[in-house]
Amino acid sequence: MKVKNRDIIGAKTALAEMFQMKLPLRASLAVARLDTKLKEPIDVFVKVRDGLMARYEIERQPSTDGLVQFQSKQGQESLDKFLSEFNELLDSEIELVVDKVRLPEKIAATCDACKHNMDKQLEIEPSILAALEHFVEV
Repeated sequence: MKVKNRDIIGAKTALAEMFQMKLPLRASLAVARLDTKLKEPIDVFVKVRDGLMARYEIERQPSTDGLVQFQSKQGQESLDKFLSEFNELLDSEIELVVDKVRLPEKIAATCDACKHNMDKQLEIEPSILAALEHFVEV
């Protein structure tokens, strides 16, 4: 499948959150395999991004709203060039050979009151599914 670096980077955090969930065996294995497959393109992205930041003397600025802000020691023109190349990097497509993670609609659970075994709806935050849209199916 062809995906953009933007999609892979966005999936990184969501995938980390899925690692905290108790999923059936096959779904857990698929999530682990997806994580392994995404590590290499993420590492390449980080190296290229860090190279761009060094070339344009860019520093990441802390932000209270969760967004990353960049500042250049060389001035606004340098920052604009960096942002242009950075967005090009984010929009670059790469070919990945991954199996989509098949998430079940229900998972095994135990009733807290009577300890009876039962099936319960799998609940995942919409933000996680949005970030993993290209990599999961129900």
